[in-house]
Amino acid sequence: MKIIVRDYEPKHLRDLERFVIGLQDYESKIETDRLSGNQVYEKYTKELLELNKVFLLEVDSKVIGFCAARVEHDDELISKVEEYAKSINQRYVKLNVLYKNETMRKAIIKHKYREHEVIYIKDLLS
Repeated sequence: MKIIVRDYEPKHLRDLERFVIGLQDYESKIETDRLSGNQVYEKYTKELLELNKVFLLEVDSKVIGFCAARVEHDDELISKVEEYAKSINQRYVKLNVLYKNETMRKAIIKHKYREHEVIYIKDLLS
């Protein structure tokens, strides 16, 4: 199995949109305040590309994930994000993850991150 983490390229736009839809749909199942992937993917993908460094995960030449997605190879993705941050002289990396996403939270803690902020949310319409 050949695993590669690489920089996003415009030729992978459809893959990235597919991942954004999947991630948003996953989050909307565990957090009721999230819109579905089809409702937000165009805006979110545009913002993601404008405001972030996006890495894609390839396995055997097939793109299977990106750095903000919950994928099997969290360690490689976290390491690549850290490598990029160091290359642009950033002192800190801040990772946002849903509280109920225990798999990613465990991977982050494994990489010696500490909890920094807690955000509380209340649905006033229910």
